[in-house]
Amino acid sequence: YGQLGTGNRTSYSVPTSVSSTISWKQIACGQYHTAAIAGATGLAYTWGYNLYGQLGTGNTTSYSVPTSVNSAISWAAIAADQMGIFSLGINGANGLAYAWGNNSQGQLGDNSTTDRSVPTSVSSAISFLQISASYRASLAFQSAQATIVASSETTIKTEGFYALKVVASTNAINSITPLKISRTLTGEALVDLRSVDTIQFDIYSSRTGSNIKLGITDSGGTLTEITPNILSANTWQTVSWDISAVANTNKDVINTITVTMVDASVENTFYIDNFKITLAVTNNVFGWVA
Repeated sequence: YGQLGTGNRTSYSVPTSVSSTISWKQIACGQYHTAAIAGATGLAYTWGYNLYGQLGTGNTTSYSVPTSVNSAISWAAIAADQMGIFSLGINGANGLAYAWGNNSQGQLGDNSTTDRSVPTSVSSAISFLQISASYRASLAFQSAQATIVASSETTIKTEGFYALKVVASTNAINSITPLKISRTLTGEALVDLRSVDTIQFDIYSSRTGSNIKLGITDSGGTLTEITPNILSANTWQTVSWDISAVANTNKDVINTITVTMVDASVENTFYIDNFKITLAVTNNVFGWVA
């Protein structure tokens, strides 16, 4: 059926190059068709038997070379069932699931038994992390839904100290997707760090390890980050952040402060406080924005 993608329907007993120069990041094989995701674009390609529209090309024509799926979606994952009659995919932008091909048993999950020849949204608003296809059945794993809530004093201060508390919670496990909050500074609150070698701050976290990332962004878009290692939970720890190697042009107008949860698999409450800067020349200590 052309499921080898070699441009013909010849069987081979040794590895044979697929008729494509695309670099692939994932590939899935059914009995009669193959589905793959292009590494550079995330677009999906399929080849092989297409009686039920399982190639997702908008028709039921079989192809012996990689053929673009009829969708502009950038895919995070793709699957082909073992019988080679339907396919599944996860949208890389939002985690929503799509399916196409044979639907005689409702395996496409679109609340019907109608075959589909293009990726069709599964009847669910769930964001999925992983998906697999077997004979007339589909299985998906829900990704962690995590929320970060940030609270701080309502007024941005150009002098003095204040604390920023961030609580990250999740209703599922194994989420390693970075979750960010950011505060944009304007007007008098903009920070000039051209003469600064070191930023010092205190951090208190309910978790140990390198799970929190703090970043500052210059008006030119340059992001500088630090990921402090929390040695002891529920204890204040002082962190020294060396920014002497950052060019002055990349730290002269700091307009955004970003806090990132690197790993949201476990709830974490943390506080950041007492920012101080050390000038390169005088070594005097001044207050800075938290």
